[in-house]
Amino acid sequence: EPLLWLLACWDREDTKWWTQEQTFQVLWQNKWLISSMIASPDFSATRIRQQLRAMSRRYERAHVGLEPVLAMTWRVDAHVHGHAASQASFEAWVAAERTQLSDCAACIAAERASHLAALGRHEEAVEEATEWLTVGAPGCDAQPSGIIASVVESLLETGRVAQATTQHLRGRRLAWADLSFFFADSAAVLRTCARSGNLHRGLRLLHESLPRLDGATSLVQLDWAAAAT
Repeated sequence: EPLLWLLACWDREDTKWWTQEQTFQVLWQNKWLISSMIASPDFSATRIRQQLRAMSRRYERAHVGLEPVLAMTWRVDAHVHGHAASQASFEAWVAAERTQLSDCAACIAAERASHLAALGRHEEAVEEATEWLTVGAPGCDAQPSGIIASVVESLLETGRVAQATTQHLRGRRLAWADLSFFFADSAAVLRTCARSGNLHRGLRLLHESLPRLDGATSLVQLDWAAAAT
């Protein structure tokens, strides 16, 4: 794997030979290595945690803030043990200050809203996401579809039916327009149809979606398949 080779080079070489931009890119890509491992069935929890510890060492060596490491620690804990059991690592992440290597504020809000929603704390999820539903996140390809997917079910659960409907339609247009985030974001659209009793629309969207599914192997595809059932 080219990225693993690059990280190994950075680990064994004197960092003074790396420019600030090169170091930034190495540490930034390290985040996505962990995310990719979580999303793939090919990596064990032990292997993922080994890479997470290596990521922590790299960030400490570079003297940058550990917020991205804490975010990934929570992701791994939630993935392996579930959202309820990951509360301690979630709180540690929330308490950390954002850095230049952190995800954008809207993406962070989306993940935190998803966690709160998974715990049934729907009012808190809506509060976490509301600002970003309005202002969006210019320059981030994952938004606003990600924040909509994270909160649309909570809007419905808290009785904000009109707002949930508006965001549901908006999320549907965004998800269907961008294949790169399609499965992650359209799963929430399908679940919203099911939980609101709008089964006819949900089945129509499911029928439209099936040609895009070429075997459910990644985590987001499996989540989409679960929503479809």
